Amino acid sequence: MAAVVGLHEKRPALPEKLKELQTKGKKLTQNQKTMAKFRVRTEYIFTGFFDIEAENAAQAREYVEKHCGLVIGSDIHSTLPDDEVNWEFPVHPDTKIGETTRIKP
Repeated sequence: MAAVVGLHEKRPALPEKLKELQTKGKKLTQNQKTMAKFRVRTEYIFTGFFDIEAENAAQAREYVEKHCGLVIGSDIHSTLPDDEVNWEFPVHPDTKIGETTRIKP
């Protein structure tokens, strides 16, 4: 029984602990009030080229527009036969940061 009494004496009193938690909660709430949400317009730009076999430049551009692309989380792809297309693009894009707007106070 003495051990139990000894442990109880070492613990802070419950009202003191509650006051401490309330103070921490108020500080957290005050810090949250200073935060805001922003929308940042961002462009990721991959600059490279496709080598295309075509009858003329207009057809080559059309093939790239209709048959080549990039999907986030996937790969650069083409629906053209492998012997008619080759590509080279960097692995990492250039980043362009645009307008930043506050969207939530």
